[in-house]
Amino acid sequence: MSVVVVAVLAANMVGCASSSAQVRLQRLEHRADADDAAIEDLSERVAAFEASVDELVGLYGAVSSELMAAEERLQRATALAEESAQAFGQAAAAYEAAEKRWRLVTISLLAAATWDYAGHLCSTRMTTAAYREQLKKKGINLDGLDADHGLPKSRGGADHPLNYRMIDSSLNRSLGNDVMRKLMAHPLHLLRGAVASALIRLRCSPRL
Repeated sequence: MSVVVVAVLAANMVGCASSSAQVRLQRLEHRADADDAAIEDLSERVAAFEASVDELVGLYGAVSSELMAAEERLQRATALAEESAQAFGQAAAAYEAAEKRWRLVTISLLAAATWDYAGHLCSTRMTTAAYREQLKKKGINLDGLDADHGLPKSRGGADHPLNYRMIDSSLNRSLGNDVMRKLMAHPLHLLRGAVASALIRLRCSPRL
């Protein structure tokens, strides 16, 4: 075989190798482009999901307030039931409707938490002392009041405003960590605290 033929064969082999490498490089580039597109799409979907959860959390606060107000109206109407059966019936119906809305939003919020998104709760945790200071700065008189954990801390309750309620100091000492007594005395307070505590356990680190 002449030197010229060998040179031609070598050149062809180099050309084939170069062409093969270019093809592989192009494939890698296409895959990278596809990955970038997938990542961008995923980022957009995650952002949309987080926004929807934020809205759900806001809705939870609204329906919780609505249910608390309905509970208070029902308690007042119960005390006056003998005097006004109509008022009692209206209050009972309003409470039932508010309770159903609260239950639905609570279930939805717990479902959303399984997607590992509740970071906003992590960043707003605080001790009872910090919570009291926050209320004082708003001009609220706290004389004779304690920041009570809805779900007791010893039972897994979170240090978070959603798990706090300002109650009379003597009542707080009386209730202690008795979950059943808390449930009977302030059912909404305990349920709200339990939901918030569950979300925080799912998403946040143990420490504040």
